[in-house]
Amino acid sequence: MGSFLVALLEDEPSHATLMEYHLTQLGAEVLHYPEADSFLEIETRISFHLIIVSDQLQNESTLAFITALEQQTTTPILVLTTGRQQRVHSEKNITYLDKPFSIHEFRQTVETSVKQTLTII
Repeated sequence: MGSFLVALLEDEPSHATLMEYHLTQLGAEVLHYPEADSFLEIETRISFHLIIVSDQLQNESTLAFITALEQQTTTPILVLTTGRQQRVHSEKNITYLDKPFSIHEFRQTVETSVKQTLTII
């Protein structure tokens, strides 16, 4: 797989570090955002191949954020979920990966999502 650009919205530093490592191993350039607000300020200016969002972002209604994001972008969205949050039911571009997940599952889900995006472009 070639290089691709990923937005990672995760406020837990150790989780972000682990995911960034594996994403770069897959060929990604990762832009990390610890808060949804910082991501939304630049989202329209950068074309991402994948947006990864933790459903446990502090100070953020995950359902509202994912719903709004899904309406404003065609970029695939991978939501890392604990299962405690309500899910956005979409047939467009949202995939859920339940925590805890294996690194293999994470990498496989990312590869599948990005391959679909790169095929469309």
